[in-house]
Amino acid sequence: MSKLLFLILFFNILYGDVDYEIFIEKTAPFSQSDIVKMAKLGAVVALDGEGYQADEKVKSSMKPKDLIDAKLLDLHGINLQVIPSWLFRFQNLRYLNLSNTNINITEVKKLLNNNAFKKLDVLILSNNLLFEDSNESFSDFTNILPVLNVLDLSNTGGRALNYKGIDNIKNLQELNLGHNTIDKLEPLRLDRLKNLQKIELSFNQLEMID
Repeated sequence: MSKLLFLILFFNILYGDVDYEIFIEKTAPFSQSDIVKMAKLGAVVALDGEGYQADEKVKSSMKPKDLIDAKLLDLHGINLQVIPSWLFRFQNLRYLNLSNTNINITEVKKLLNNNAFKKLDVLILSNNLLFEDSNESFSDFTNILPVLNVLDLSNTGGRALNYKGIDNIKNLQELNLGHNTIDKLEPLRLDRLKNLQKIELSFNQLEMID
């Protein structure tokens, strides 16, 4: 939508010439088709507040305006395999759970290299074989989520070199790398994560942690 058209609509709404509900419906990032797809998948959202408690399944009867301010999206256990295009339209997300969705590192790269998730605080990617037969790493990502505080990469099938570059997530406070095949910590450069408060490294191949 052009700036001029937006301003025209804004003033029409302001002076009562255009219904606000209709305006939101027309300009919302989601289509009704998107919502039907989410409902069929069993997507769960939290629509209000700052909490991270998933409290409502997406229903096909929902309107696009209902989802614009969603803070949480839980897709865990859904056989996605690829990141759906409508996911990038949740631009106010604070919490995203993609655990056990059968996505690979190529799909994660799409997620992390996208500018849509500037507010994302928690990202759960556990129980996906992201790095199976892959030499890619976080160093290959061009745009790491700027305010991410919590990242769960447990049971993602990675070696130490696959997680190289994770130190680019400057605000990271909690990191779960458990249940992988990490045999050394040097490539991770964890000392550069100045805000890191908690790290999980159990069930790896580390012989000793200094």
